Formats: sequence, C-alpha cells, structure tokens
Amino acid sequence: MSESISGKIEQGYILLNEGKIDQAFQIVLEIENQESLTPGEMLQNQLLKGTLLIYLGKLEEAIKIGEKAFQESEVLNNPCRSIEAILLKFGAFFSLGRFDEALEDINYSKKLLKSNYRWTSSELEKCKAMVAYMKGAIHHQRGELVLALKNFMKSLALFENYKLYSFMIPQLLVFIGDTYLWKGEVEEARQSQERALKILKGTSPLIKILIATSHYGLGVIYHQQGKPDLALEKYKKSLNIFEKHWIPFYVGAVYDRIIIVYLDQNDCEQARNYLTRFQQFNEQISNLNNNIVYDTNFYEISRARILKSSTRTRDRAKAEKILKGLIKREININSPIKFFFRGQVHLALVVLCELYFTELNLTNDLRILDDIEPLIEKLTREAERSNSDSLLANVYLLQGKIALLRMNMGEARRYLTQAQHIAEPKGLQLLAKAISRNHDKLLDQLDEWENLKKKKASISERMDLALVDETIDQIQGRRTIEDLEIQDEDSVLLMILVEGGSLLFSYPFAKEWEMDEDLLGSFLSAFTSFSEEFFSQELDRAKFGKFTVLIKSLFNFTVCYLFKGQSYLAIKKLAKFVRIISENDSVIETFRKFQNTNQLLEISDYPFLKSFITELFVKNE
Repeated sequence: MSESISGKIEQGYILLNEGKIDQAFQIVLEIENQESLTPGEMLQNQLLKGTLLIYLGKLEEAIKIGEKAFQESEVLNNPCRSIEAILLKFGAFFSLGRFDEALEDINYSKKLLKSNYRWTSSELEKCKAMVAYMKGAIHHQRGELVLALKNFMKSLALFENYKLYSFMIPQLLVFIGDTYLWKGEVEEARQSQERALKILKGTSPLIKILIATSHYGLGVIYHQQGKPDLALEKYKKSLNIFEKHWIPFYVGAVYDRIIIVYLDQNDCEQARNYLTRFQQFNEQISNLNNNIVYDTNFYEISRARILKSSTRTRDRAKAEKILKGLIKREININSPIKFFFRGQVHLALVVLCELYFTELNLTNDLRILDDIEPLIEKLTREAERSNSDSLLANVYLLQGKIALLRMNMGEARRYLTQAQHIAEPKGLQLLAKAISRNHDKLLDQLDEWENLKKKKASISERMDLALVDETIDQIQGRRTIEDLEIQDEDSVLLMILVEGGSLLFSYPFAKEWEMDEDLLGSFLSAFTSFSEEFFSQELDRAKFGKFTVLIKSLFNFTVCYLFKGQSYLAIKKLAKFVRIISENDSVIETFRKFQNTNQLLEISDYPFLKSFITELFVKNE
C-alpha cells in the first residue's frame, strides 16, 4: 500500500475516533476516485467506508460492503482483513437482531485466529480484540453475563493499546455497564456508563444512540438506588434522543421506566401525561411508511401499570385483562427483532403477579395464590428460554416466598437452595449474597413462622415477614440488591460421613467439640434424623440451635460443615474444599479404604489434609 493512501486511510480512522464521520467519509470518497489502487488499498478503504455507514445508521449498505470485503480478503488470503470484515458485518447484524448470521461469522473468525498466517503482533492483538468483542456481545445477548464481561474486558484492554480502533472503546464501555447492571453491580455499571459519556464524540446516529443508552443505564441505576429525580433526568435525556432517531423499542422501554417512577411517587397525573405522549409516539410510528418493525407491548404494559395503581376495581380488572392478553400474544418467530421483545413477556407476567399479590394482601384470600403460581411457572420457562440466570434465580427466590405464604417451610428452603445454586456459579455475587441472607433469615425465623402457623396469621402478616414486595421490585429493576457486609463465620466442626450416616472423619475447630464426644454424638444423632429431609428436598443447610450446618455431597460421602454466623462465605469455602478433594484421586482412595474397613480417619496421619483444612477454614487474625 502506498504511503499516501495508507496515510489517508489512517487519517480517516483518526477522524472517526474524533466523531467527525462526515469528514472521514469525504476521505473515503476521495480515495475511491483515485486510479491505480491496489486490491489491498481498495479493501482497506471499503472496510473504513462500511464502518462509517454503521455510524450513519445505514446498516444494510454496511452489510453489503462487509460481504464484498470479506470475499476480497479471502482471495488475498489475509485473515486479519477477513476478521475486520466480519466485525463490520457483525455490527450491522447485531443492530438488526440477526444473531444467527452474526454467530456463524464469529465461529469462522475464531478459526482464522488459529490459522498459519504470519501475523504481526499488532495484527494479532487487534483481531483478538475484535473477536473478544463479538463473543462478548453474543454472550450478553444470551444472558451469559460472566462470559460476556470476561470477553468485553479482554477486548477493552486490547483496544486501549490499539489507538486506531479507539472508536470501539465507548461501545465496549456501554456494553460493560449494561452487563454490570444485569449482574446487580450498580457502582461498576455507573462508572462504565459515565466513562462512556465522557469519551463519546460526534453527532452521528450511532453516537447519539450510544449516548442515549448510557443515559438510560444511568437512569436505571439511580432508579434502583432510590434517587427518582436523577433517574427521571437521565430517562428524559435518553428519551429525547431515542424519539428523534426513531428507535421504538428503546422509546417504549424509557417511557415505561418514567411512568414507573411517577407511579412510585404517587404522581398519577404525570404518569398519565407520559402515557398520552407514549400513545402519540405510537401513532406517529404507525403513520410512517418506512418499514420500522414495532410492537405496542411496552405501551400496553405501561397502560396496565397505571390502571393497576387505581383503587377502582373496574380499572384493576382492565389492567388484568390487558396483561393476560400480552402474555398470550405470540411474537412472530421470524421477526428479526424477536430478541428485543423477550423481556416484555416476563414484564407482563411480573406486573400481573404484582397485581395479584396486592389483591391477596387486601383480601387475605389464599385462593389467589392458585392464580399466581401458574404465572410463576411461565416466568420460570421464560427465564430458561432467554438464558437469564438472574431472572431464574430471582424467580426461585419468589417461589420460596410463595411457599412461605403457604406455610411450607421445607419447600421454601428448597427453592432458596435452587436459587443459590444458580446465582453462585453464574457469578451473580450480589444476588447470591442476598439469597444466602434470605435463607439464613428464614432459618432464624422458623419459630416465628411456626407461631404464625399456629395462630393462623393473616396473609398480610405473612407477606410482611416474607418480604414479597422486595423480590417483586428486584425482578422489575426497581430496587438495587443491597451489597451487604459479609463476615467470616466462626468454624466449629468439619465432618465427612459415609452412606447411612456413619462418621468417617471429623475435624473440630472449637475446643469443646474437640474434647466432648457426647456433644459430637448428639449432633450426629440430630443430623441423621434430619438427613432424609436434606437429601430428599435437596437442601444445603440447616439450623441446630445457635449453629448452622452446610451439607454437600462428595461421591458417596457427605461433607458437613458446622459454624456460627453468616453462611455466604462458608458456602464458598465448603464448595472449594469439596472441589479440590474430588479432584485428588489419592485422597478419595484413602476415604474409600477407611470406609471399607469401618475405621475413623485420623487427621494426625495425614498432615497435608490438616494444613489444607486450616488454610481454607480458619480465619487469619
């Protein structure tokens, strides 16, 4: 490539990074008009042109250029340019909701990275950044938040070292902020969105949409943090941009959030004013002859929210009818934007549940739970269909609270255990902490629940103790998950039992358990009497007086950890202990040998095991 053409293309990227899209496009057109361009020069100029078209919102044109550029890069046997062309197509495909096509290209780009092409270090790092970005976006779309964040962070670090592609950084930050928000980590989400806003430059449609998306994300954060005025300010900024650029899905989402804030403030007049504005926007969209794919689900949800807030039975009945209609409505499976509407189904389900819970609280009629539980089952299926681990864990948490309303303590604990088993491995740390706190609280309140059961307490009393409203708000994104201060537990006893409940090994951390065999025997007896309940209902913990015990299976053994205090860190320690032991064949063989001979394994004979247990479970003062 001649130095003059190379320099002009580089200048085009510099202008792109500065948000000067029109000036960059003029450079592209000037290069196109030059004669005697090499195939490599034409290819690189077309890649820049396609990227600029995405910023201008001309997605179909960008796809055509991306397809042609990809074919030319294959002829030139240049994997780096092929991956650049794939990134170009991906940006357009993703914006159009054509995820299957985007996924095919990503899989091919991963193969290209492993090719025998003689990569320069700069080329390889740049292409790794592109592939990580695309992988992160797909994981984000699937609700695989930990994998999404891992790839976004990798891409961000690589692009920060490749200045010519610094236009990718604000896009990454918006994605990262959204991913953190879905994980419940609002402070990290806020920092990412605010950083994105500081570096977004220019007035092209894509830049404006990224700015609006960041404002919307910050609005949700402030909303969850109980800062309604700041939330409204951010929501309204994003709404103005989304309306101007005719992005109907996001317009619907923002109107719905604004209406929620006003309803939470008991400002029904303003909520109705914004519903009227929302209706007018819908009418404008329907009158446009520009093939914008649109659905009125968000408007119907917002309308139902306002009707639901009314004290009149007639209005609440209308809200119920609207929400039931939305739940039954099927979105055309061939719609290219099906993904964007997936959240509306679960929103309608949650709002209808909220309506029924309010009715339940007012009437004390337990039969209303019979209407709620099928909705929860549908919500569970929706969470599974959309791969939303956060939603699924929250739904199990809600099911646990419904079981409490029915005074079924065992079932409530089982659902909380299921919620924990989803949130913890999926990296939803704040949610996992909240679920563990709920489970600990339930164990502490078992006597209180039994008293309510004996006196046949009203539903409202049960709902107050179960904190149902808190979970409903959490699912709707109206409440942040509190980042609780987590403290180490006080370790008491670690045991391994064989089938039937016989003791194989014990390690006491507290002196009274070390010396008192009767104490240990009493605990074993109590545990054995409850063990059938543990395993039949898949519980992971129980309360014995002032002690909590965690239970985890290890092949045909059962590991029990007794302690005082919070369960969250104890769960993580026990899981690590079981994982490491399960991966050590010699230790498992030792356990089986002692099991076969009905002997107790003495820790003094295995000092490495003592060292490992002490390092993992004993607090460092």
